[in-house]
Amino acid sequence: MLNKAGRQTLVTTVLSSMPTYHLTVFPLAVWARKKIDKIRRSFLWKGDENANGGHCLINWATVCMPRDLGGLGVPDLDRFGRALRLRWLWQEWVDDSKPWVGTIVPCNDIDSLLFNSSTTVTIGNGHKARFWHHTWLEGEAPRYLAPNLFKLVRRKNRMVRQELLIGNWISRSLLGQITKCVAAG
Repeated sequence: MLNKAGRQTLVTTVLSSMPTYHLTVFPLAVWARKKIDKIRRSFLWKGDENANGGHCLINWATVCMPRDLGGLGVPDLDRFGRALRLRWLWQEWVDDSKPWVGTIVPCNDIDSLLFNSSTTVTIGNGHKARFWHHTWLEGEAPRYLAPNLFKLVRRKNRMVRQELLIGNWISRSLLGQITKCVAAG
C-alpha cells in the first residue's frame, strides 16, 4: 500500500495525464471532469475507489494549486485543457506549414478571447493578422475598439494586408450604414 506522497505522485503523473489526448482537442464535459476528479481525490486521500469528505484533508481547489502557492500541484483539468487548446492557436500563428492550418481549430470563443487578450501581434507584412480579431492596433483588436462598427462589417475574417491595401474595411456601403446609424441616433 502506498503512502500519501506516493499516491500524490501517481495522481499527478498518471491519473492526471490520462485525459491529456482528449483535452488537446475537446473541452471536458462537467460531468466527466467531476467523475475524474472524484477518482483522483479518492485515490489521493484514501487510496481507494471512494472517499468521503471526512477523508479529504485539503479542499480540491487548494490541491490543484501549484506547490509554490501552497497547493499540491495536481493539475486542474479545466485549466490544463484550456492551455492545451490554446496551443492550437499559438501553433497556427507561429508555424503556418502545419497541415491543419486553415481549418477550424478546436477552440471555443473563450479560448480565442483569452489567446487574443494575452498576446500582442506584430504585423509584419499583414498576411497572418486578422484585421478585426487580432491585437495588432497598439495591443488592441479593432473589434473591441469599435464594437458597433464590427457588428456592421460583413467580411470579418480578412487579413490586415487585404483590408488596408484595398481599403475594404470601410467601404461605401459600410459608410452608408454608419451615416444612417448616426442620423438615427
